[in-house]
Amino acid sequence: MGLEELRDEVEKCVGCRVCEEACTFYSATHDEKFSPLTKIEIARKVLNGGRIEDDDIPSIYACTQCRICERACPFHLPIADIVRKMREILVREKRVPEPIMKLCGNIIEHGSMTGQGVEYWRSWIPKDEEFPSKAEYLYLVGCMIPFRLHGIGDSTVKIFKKAGLDFTILGENERCCGLLLYDHGFIEEAKKTAERNVAKIRETGARKVVTACAACYKMYKYVYHELLGDLGFEVLHVVDVLYSLLEKGVIKPRKRIEAKVAYLDPCHYTKLEGKFSKPRKVLESIPGLELVELSRTMELGYCCGLSGGVGMYLRDLPGKAAMKIIEDALEKGAEKIITSCPLCMYQLSRTIRRNQVEGIEAVDLPIILWESLGE
Repeated sequence: MGLEELRDEVEKCVGCRVCEEACTFYSATHDEKFSPLTKIEIARKVLNGGRIEDDDIPSIYACTQCRICERACPFHLPIADIVRKMREILVREKRVPEPIMKLCGNIIEHGSMTGQGVEYWRSWIPKDEEFPSKAEYLYLVGCMIPFRLHGIGDSTVKIFKKAGLDFTILGENERCCGLLLYDHGFIEEAKKTAERNVAKIRETGARKVVTACAACYKMYKYVYHELLGDLGFEVLHVVDVLYSLLEKGVIKPRKRIEAKVAYLDPCHYTKLEGKFSKPRKVLESIPGLELVELSRTMELGYCCGLSGGVGMYLRDLPGKAAMKIIEDALEKGAEKIITSCPLCMYQLSRTIRRNQVEGIEAVDLPIILWESLGE
């Protein structure tokens, strides 16, 4: 579907600006070029015979595809789809910004955002653990855990082992899910990535694929289905599995963790499906934790700003978005921001460190759950 097929949706926009304050980037900067409304105006210009000017390009790439603006919009316009279609135009015109092109090129050529090969995907694997070649569940870590967040993968593996879950990993055979390719208009390349990854998954015989990353969850569950049809396996997020294990009494947190925590809803998981209660119930099962809600939470909660490689092109923008969340959490008295997306944990942790913010840290949910489960 090209931009022309979204003409009716573009024309529905009445310029009410409700979308603007919903957008994390606009809220953090109040810069018109980052407004969702500006993106709609660019699309309307193109549909009326104009072209995407160089000055329009930052607006088109200042979007994580979080769809918060769409939830706020009175007409629920598909703003993320409109943005993606304009990016497809820039792909055809060979006008993709160089940092985005390099990132996508790394995924296309090497299967990782860094351009590394099997050593990248091997790096996180716990050295004292063995995994079967075939299993009912397959745990996929995504790009960020091998990058710098090995602790998330290690904690999740320990929980699954403790629960006696029949699972395995792809390990060095895992590759990027390709959501960055899809979101940036490289549709055929995204499809080839999907075909390769699904073939590797089928070799394991897994009936349930569990993703650590919210972006992977969206890609495998929704975009792969759009690109390839029925996959032959169920897609779950790690929180779905942890919640199920707790509900069945297979695992039970015992160690008290005395802390006030706020949960950040990942755009591509809980906000995508409205699964707001599951992660909160997991956290509420941990003795000692006090859960507080951010001022903006659940379906209209802020995006961390990192998804979609925005920081590769607009370097300072994701940090400004993340600071909105951190400041909100501090105002609520939270000592920890709990996420269930490695992208969110990485972006929040980096922003806390770079801004020398004291008294708060970002932690992914499996890490804090394992701390309470650990012997």
